[in-house]
Amino acid sequence: MRPTPIVAVSSFVDLLPMALWSAFYPTLLAIVVIILGRPRPRRLLLAYYSGALIMSFTAAAVLITLFKAGRDVGISDRAVGPGVDLAIGLLVLVLFWVLLTDRDRPIRERRAARKTAQAAARPEPEDEREPWSRRLLDRDSLGLTFAVALVLNYPGAMYVVALKDIAQSDAGTGQTILWVVLYNLIMLAFAEVPIVMYLVAPEATGTKVKALQHWLGGHGRQIAMGLCAAAGTYLVLRGVINVA
Repeated sequence: MRPTPIVAVSSFVDLLPMALWSAFYPTLLAIVVIILGRPRPRRLLLAYYSGALIMSFTAAAVLITLFKAGRDVGISDRAVGPGVDLAIGLLVLVLFWVLLTDRDRPIRERRAARKTAQAAARPEPEDEREPWSRRLLDRDSLGLTFAVALVLNYPGAMYVVALKDIAQSDAGTGQTILWVVLYNLIMLAFAEVPIVMYLVAPEATGTKVKALQHWLGGHGRQIAMGLCAAAGTYLVLRGVINVA
């Protein structure tokens, strides 16, 4: 007899908070801004979105299979569920503490000083100092854009927790696929909304997306701290309750 799932995922509503947390991925929006600045961005946007979906769906298939296999070999949900929740929740709270106390300032300062020193000692053309992802995207290659999406869209912490919850639920194959698809539709909103906007109003889309990126850049640290505090507390409390 299969053990009763610890996390009772009875509908997609139970996964919605984690999907919304997962949607905050400024890197995705930054890549979209770069692509929108290219001469013919439509195909590049679709190539990037396709790569992101394939990476995300592949990760879902692998992780759900692994979590289900753990149940099949006798690892109970009471061992896997709270352990994953507590481990990820504590890591997220540690990140919140680092951001709150500004403990990452020495790292940021050393990185900035190193870049300044390297630029002064070995001046390079502007395009060679750009991040590798920017240089690849500037080539307007569908294949390279697709590859960048595969590299950058690895599964995040909340996505792993959501997949664990789905694996431990009693959902059938069809329902599992539906939940994964819905989760990804929310998680990749920073790519989907600009794509739809571009199809409707291509000239205004670039300006609006850049404005959103600028706003996030000015408030990103505060937003990240709020999300880390909320998500970390949520996961730790859920883990403790399930252990008890």
